[in-house]
Amino acid sequence: MIPWRGFIARRALSGGVLLLVLLAGSGWALASALATKPTPDLIAMASAGKGFTPPPDSSVWLDVELYAHSGSSYMIVHEPLSSASVANAPATAPLSQSAVPAGSYKSAVARLNTGSGKVLASSRIAGIEIKAGQLTPLLVVLGEARGGVLLRGLYAGTLDVNLGLQVAAGTALTVPSVPLETAAGAPFSFSSQNGHPFLVISFITECQETCPIAMGQMLALRNELAAQGLLGRVPIFALTQDPADDTPHVLQLYQKMTQLPFTFLTGTVANVDLFWQQLHVPPIQRVPWGKATAPLFFATGKPEPYNIIHASVVVLADGNGAVVHLYEGQPTALAPLPAPLHSYLDSQGVTELSQQGSWTYQDVDTEVRSLLALAPAPAPSVITGSGPGGSRLPGFTLSSLAGGQVSLSGVLGHEVVLSFFATWCTACRAELPALVRTVAAAPGRPILLLIDDGDSATSVHTFLSQLGISHAEVLLDRNQRVSGEYRISGLPVTIFINAKGRQVRRFIGEMTPADMQAGLQAAA
Repeated sequence: MIPWRGFIARRALSGGVLLLVLLAGSGWALASALATKPTPDLIAMASAGKGFTPPPDSSVWLDVELYAHSGSSYMIVHEPLSSASVANAPATAPLSQSAVPAGSYKSAVARLNTGSGKVLASSRIAGIEIKAGQLTPLLVVLGEARGGVLLRGLYAGTLDVNLGLQVAAGTALTVPSVPLETAAGAPFSFSSQNGHPFLVISFITECQETCPIAMGQMLALRNELAAQGLLGRVPIFALTQDPADDTPHVLQLYQKMTQLPFTFLTGTVANVDLFWQQLHVPPIQRVPWGKATAPLFFATGKPEPYNIIHASVVVLADGNGAVVHLYEGQPTALAPLPAPLHSYLDSQGVTELSQQGSWTYQDVDTEVRSLLALAPAPAPSVITGSGPGGSRLPGFTLSSLAGGQVSLSGVLGHEVVLSFFATWCTACRAELPALVRTVAAAPGRPILLLIDDGDSATSVHTFLSQLGISHAEVLLDRNQRVSGEYRISGLPVTIFINAKGRQVRRFIGEMTPADMQAGLQAAA
């Protein structure tokens, strides 16, 4: 089976939206009247879709921050939505203009915060290139639900920004609700997923190249979601592109062979073709094998009659059925394939397994967590100096996982390290064991307080047991009050406090051993 190579991925959202366009450089039609400084510049502009109403007060703030590979960051926007200049789409209104050096940036993060700094939602996009003299747009999309404001996604690049403008016009793609059926023969429609985000993988059972690789990477994503406690919130479906051959019975055999835990779907040829057509996915093509030897079809043991050319896509949809992202083509196999999938690869598939692809399961994981309003860990950055406003850090008293209460005031006078984490945070899982060891070995015996951000005591105990951490002081910020007061916008966050009770380093993101030593030295 040969996948399409020329299919262009599309990405869109739907619903009432606020569009924040961050433009680097000058010369774009929308910004040419504003961009008078030497390039590159970063220009923030806003446009509201029909029906969007900003909060009447300063209860919700919008932050947009750009992170460099060096760890430095640029706060592009920081203001309440109530005072932001917002025009009705397709018109735009300027928000701010900032000078930002040209270069490659690790990520951009958009956040909705309360007035006290508690993060309501966060969205991150990685890999942004700002070139001198060229315009690089960055788009934040927000919407309304039950009277509140939602952060719907973050987009970068001209193509994605244009798609975002289509969202404002109400022309975004949605997942079709055509009648389908499961491998068990039960009726199914994606309208049943109303209110729940979901993923759809395209495949055909005869494919022994890209499809097993994509399935394996989505299995890795499923395992990651399970580790974060999110598995039940984002179901994964596998819908065939060849319903004529992939009957419910064949899907049952395929699922038994591959041992994949996804919900497999098929349907009539007309309905399945209509589904993929409405998502602009090209139809399959059957071509003769010619002089090539036809492989055996696993379900019959007979040679496959045709070589089927098809697209390979993964669709991420939100709870309204709107397509948030569509990943096209062969993925980069960051996770090893399980034995049943690896053994199903033909020689071309084995070659593709070691090749660079157009997406990874980690890309999908980032989008899923943004969709669920979980703050992905931004690129590591460091802030030096004292607490907010130049004052000491806010005091707190929290319950200890071991029992009792622990107050910050009770440990001041010593060097203190605060580490904010959560059980769903992959970067926290990687950082915490090394941080515990490093602080324990530091001279002066600094006090380490691990502060969990909103998880249950049982979840935290299981998480730390898996990491082999048993002798650390762990505090439970169940209502996330402390993380709000400390303006924790992504995890992990580590704060180093000197004996005078002042913050001397704040690291956002996973630290290196050198970062840990630098923080400890600054606090000494």
